[in-house]
Amino acid sequence: MDSKVYMLWHDRLGHPGSSMMRKIITNSKGHPVLSRHITTSNDNPCKAYSQGKLVTRPSQLKVDEESPSFLQRIQWDICGPIQPPCGPFRYFMVLVDAST
Repeated sequence: MDSKVYMLWHDRLGHPGSSMMRKIITNSKGHPVLSRHITTSNDNPCKAYSQGKLVTRPSQLKVDEESPSFLQRIQWDICGPIQPPCGPFRYFMVLVDAST
């Protein structure tokens, strides 16, 4: 089976895992995908699945309860690459002063 056909159906069905994809295919009719052609997640990694499994965890570092003065503590994050880009820009940065 062509991997493009498999990925098309995988995307249309909401990015299910290989075991769920196998169940869907064996219990349905009228599609070109055969259950014996289903690949494992290692053979065909799904970007949406990987992004959905990302977990942010709290930092183990303890922060003083005292409110810092202006620009004493800045928190920042860089996001990107963004598709489609906003003009020539593919990344953006957010800066937050902890005192505000």
